Amino acid sequence: MRPRILFLDAYDSFSNNITSLLTTLLDADVSVLPIDSPLLLPTTADDFRAKLGKELARYDAVVCGPGPGNPDNEHDVGIMRHVWKLGEEDVLPVLGVCLGFQSLVGSCGGRVRRLRRGLHGMVREIIHRPHQENVEENIFAGVGNFKATLYHSLCGNIGQEEVSEEDWAEARWRSFDGCPDLVPLAWVEEERENGEKERILMAVKHRTKPYWGVQYHPESVCTETEGNKVIVNWFRKAQSWNEVRGRKPVVDGPGLARAATKPSILSQLADVRSGAGQSSSGQWWENFEINPALHSVTVSLPQGVQVPDIVEAVDPDARERIILDSANATSATARADVRGRYSIIAAGLDEALRLEYHTGDVYATTKLRRVRGMPMHLSQQVPISQYGSIWALIAAFQETRHVEAAEAAVTPFIGGFMGYITYEQGFHDIGIGLDQPRQHHRPDVCLSWITKSIVVDHLNEVIHIQHLRSGVSEEDTWLENTTATLLALQSAQRRQSIASQKEAQTMLSPKPRRPSRSISVSTPQTKDYEDKVRICQEYISAGESYELCLTDQTTMSRPLSDEPLVDIGSSFNLPSQQSMHRKQRRSSSVVSGPPPCSWSLFKLLRTRQPAPFASYLRLGAATLVSASPERFLTYDTSGRCSMRPMKGTVRKSEAVSTLQDAEKILHVPKEEAENLMIVDLVRHDLHGICGPGNVTVPDLLKVEEYQSVFQMITVVQGQLPLPTDNQRRYTGLDALAASLPPGSMTGAPKKRSCEIIKEIEGHKERSLYSGVVGYMCATGRGDWSVTIRSLFRWDDEQVMVDMEGEMENHEVWRIGAGGAVTILSTPDGEREEISPQGRIFQVEYAAEAVKQGSVVVGLVSQTHAVLVAIKKVFPIDEHVGIAIAGLTSDARVLSNFMKQQCLGHRLSYNRNMPVKELVGMIGSKAQNNTQHYGKRPYGVGLLIAGVNQDGPHLFEFQPSGMTEEVLAFAIGARSQMARTYLEKHLESFQDSSREELISHGLRALKESLVQDRELSVENTSIGVVGLVKQEKGAAKVEPFKLYDGSEVKEFLDIVSDDKEGAAAEGEAEAETMEVDQ
Repeated sequence: MRPRILFLDAYDSFSNNITSLLTTLLDADVSVLPIDSPLLLPTTADDFRAKLGKELARYDAVVCGPGPGNPDNEHDVGIMRHVWKLGEEDVLPVLGVCLGFQSLVGSCGGRVRRLRRGLHGMVREIIHRPHQENVEENIFAGVGNFKATLYHSLCGNIGQEEVSEEDWAEARWRSFDGCPDLVPLAWVEEERENGEKERILMAVKHRTKPYWGVQYHPESVCTETEGNKVIVNWFRKAQSWNEVRGRKPVVDGPGLARAATKPSILSQLADVRSGAGQSSSGQWWENFEINPALHSVTVSLPQGVQVPDIVEAVDPDARERIILDSANATSATARADVRGRYSIIAAGLDEALRLEYHTGDVYATTKLRRVRGMPMHLSQQVPISQYGSIWALIAAFQETRHVEAAEAAVTPFIGGFMGYITYEQGFHDIGIGLDQPRQHHRPDVCLSWITKSIVVDHLNEVIHIQHLRSGVSEEDTWLENTTATLLALQSAQRRQSIASQKEAQTMLSPKPRRPSRSISVSTPQTKDYEDKVRICQEYISAGESYELCLTDQTTMSRPLSDEPLVDIGSSFNLPSQQSMHRKQRRSSSVVSGPPPCSWSLFKLLRTRQPAPFASYLRLGAATLVSASPERFLTYDTSGRCSMRPMKGTVRKSEAVSTLQDAEKILHVPKEEAENLMIVDLVRHDLHGICGPGNVTVPDLLKVEEYQSVFQMITVVQGQLPLPTDNQRRYTGLDALAASLPPGSMTGAPKKRSCEIIKEIEGHKERSLYSGVVGYMCATGRGDWSVTIRSLFRWDDEQVMVDMEGEMENHEVWRIGAGGAVTILSTPDGEREEISPQGRIFQVEYAAEAVKQGSVVVGLVSQTHAVLVAIKKVFPIDEHVGIAIAGLTSDARVLSNFMKQQCLGHRLSYNRNMPVKELVGMIGSKAQNNTQHYGKRPYGVGLLIAGVNQDGPHLFEFQPSGMTEEVLAFAIGARSQMARTYLEKHLESFQDSSREELISHGLRALKESLVQDRELSVENTSIGVVGLVKQEKGAAKVEPFKLYDGSEVKEFLDIVSDDKEGAAAEGEAEAETMEVDQ
């Protein structure tokens, strides 16, 4: 019979790592009992002692585990404090670890105090009792030198501070007067800032009882294996103690402890159904697409075609979309760049069954809007009690739609659930209650069962078109139509490549755009966030947490955008993706149309910030745009699981431009400690369902390169237990449910840290941010990313905004950001981490500089583009000019850059640079400044007028790097007045002559002037560029011209005559007006 060990769990996020170490190292069976076990329910002292003694009698030894808090707090240690006080007849061998160790010290008269600075995630040399000293029960006997991981900010004080430096070398191995029952076995001497060494007790033994304790964490991945000998020695001493006294475990009936490995979700489901005698209820959703088979076609991926092109070609009118996009699959930033291989596009979501669950509800909801093209609008509330949990419901649904992996070995996803899980669902899963009421009823779990999908294999450059369906005899029109569409896209792409070389007129026809309304941005207050960091550090110093992942949200309100506002026209006319990011479409055909839709934002983000786990979701009431670089969890059909916790970031800059530069910065104690704490937490999560010895760390503290940052990651892998009973087997869903919320977004220990964060963040919900997005394939595979570097909104969250006296309904977007706060963090450093622009000149301040600049106006007709301004118009090239609002010095930098690009293009190709390409380049340059440390956004806005062979163009450029083509626009101070004029007369611009267009521009400019200021020859600039039609339909570029004094005066006189004529007309009207007396 294998020895039996009881582990007392203080809700630490490393507990499962210890139980795994004990099981594999000692070949023992380990059971787990929470410190707040029902043993502690109100009862008499004698009854409690009897129950505790009976429970402990079942085991050879006890381990009192680590955990958050203070050993002087009964709530934090629970049963532990009673173990040290057992009666003589109930005593058994005990090992305390970290908190358990401190509890032992406190029970023997020692005190627990704060360290001068915490040592969470620090790896230190353990100084243990010399080999030659023959001390009875020394568990360090025969152990060589080793380093171990420390996770504590409190330490045991048994009187070591009172010993002089001269006596310390010998006195440290003797019992101290204040704590005579404890014999020191190991120390760490930590050098502090003043050069003194803080004496930190690392291990003790009780002089007379079989009690030992270690402060360090023997189970940590960074504790050297030589330390394992200490655990082996302890258990050998424990067994020897039992043998001498004839003590053997007494197993009498069921105990209170549970197995160290959680039962599978399918096992829990079987127990619930068995206990309630339940089976299928025959509801419509239970029979949806059961026993499906896969039908698929593979075609080549056309060169230059990327994921958005495919999405828009296949399903341009979809109101719901799910795209999991390996956006950096084709990027070439560096050899070390982490790239995804597959992109997955969900199709036919209007016919997909959707499962929704609002955390805390007693039911989930299944929804279906259409069946085979016919509207249905089916909805069914499913009682959670019939399954035991939302996870068991999901497992039950998947089981009847399982497809053997051998049928689908080509792609990672053939069909199954795709969707999101919020941070709050994971919060609930670890036993933390949510505030009630929550003020909304949004889904925390939202998954669509996808039967139609497109998988892009970027490595092999092929597209897999897949339909997972029941009924093999039916014709698959969707598969045929989609294949035909993608084949047509392939040939269209070839035609487009030829056409684009000749600059043929393949661009979509211009459409009017309403000048942008105000966008309101609310960012975290600097002082408030820094105060929160200090509060976090106070909790850490008090021993309540090792690391706290503090976050906050920036909110942005903007005018409502219709969804989907698909700005694509005919997908087959799109240019190659190589230049796609430079093309910004004109938006709605309605003058008062909405701003760019979320799909446009996603396309811009994926080109500016390509990431291996990017995603776009428009699902139900949620919209998510994400450029996440962090994989949360992936699992395959054999039960292999992999997680990639990501902690430690440095932005690219001139000083940090290579992987070697980044490694020097990131391989420092603070960054490694942040990563290590989450690594050990993730190992704990996987050990809980994979079982002892089934978790490994193949890559530890590895630095990887991304588009704009270097990131430290670790790879943790696990193997789920092999099935003995197929109805109770473990699946990847077990790993997912056991690991939420993502440890990289909580801190450690997870539960206590989440409770603390909830208070510090003011009980605000993180929602989609800090949750996960991904899929559960019908074959049993799955892949999930952490929702970071993202923005999201909910349809039901809107605000009323006063837009110059008119109330407008605005949608609210949220952008989460945060960082891991440790004892080594600095408040200003953490605050800067959540602000990508740094402290110098944030985007909102740059935008403010534009608002303070003098107004500039631009407008375009079929033949000309015009710029008018108060002396702020400048030529760039013969076919391009700009008008600026904001910092002139920044405008000079951008204009010089544009001139260089135009010159270089002409020297290389002997033709003018396409205006859209030029605009895209300055957009990329500006956006790059918002992401790199040591740089700042440009504090200037531009209107760019230019001409190609296809006609004139006008673009707006913003400090964030956003660019958009417009038909008329104004920026700068009081520009709203000018925009009002432009909106009113927009329809007339397209057919206006050059002179008429200039006059309109001047009238709009006049509208923005303060009352005591007039336009004059001295302060007015006019710039014009256009096309002049030649004989036989040809067109010649009319070079950009900056008008001078007499020409400006001519136009000012025209505008002045307008004013005098209007005044005279008003006087005449007044003379004939009858007035009531």
